Amino acid sequence: MGRYQRGGFAPSQATRDLRAARFRWQRDRPEAAAIEIANAYTSAIYLDNDGNEMYFGMSEAEFTKTLYSKSLVWAPDGNDEAFDDGSYVLQFDVGDRVRLIAFKSPESLVDPASVREVWLSSDSFYSTLREWRNTFLAEWESLPKHS
Repeated sequence: MGRYQRGGFAPSQATRDLRAARFRWQRDRPEAAAIEIANAYTSAIYLDNDGNEMYFGMSEAEFTKTLYSKSLVWAPDGNDEAFDDGSYVLQFDVGDRVRLIAFKSPESLVDPASVREVWLSSDSFYSTLREWRNTFLAEWESLPKHS
């Protein structure tokens, strides 16, 4: 279950606070364009920069570390089978809302036409994930198991 521990999908308040503190730019600059965030992600992760790049007030190393240590990247998740079409999904908890940014980057650059974002209430978002998880587990547990 990785990022959704402790019996549900809602992160602890401490995790939300930490995410918010690390990504103050999301609170201070919530208008940061989804394309700008997508480009920063692909640049920091995939391009050979000189290490002096800054992303939203963070060094490249700090930005990259924060993306992965806070589980902000849904996909790809290191599993080669996750999305084989160059799709990415980023999640940001911003106050009492969740911002999802999805895009395709079939090469090293983001396809601007593919960028999508949605803002949801945290309660609605995590409730939907919890409901999906419970339904999935119930169905999986009801299936006959073969050894």
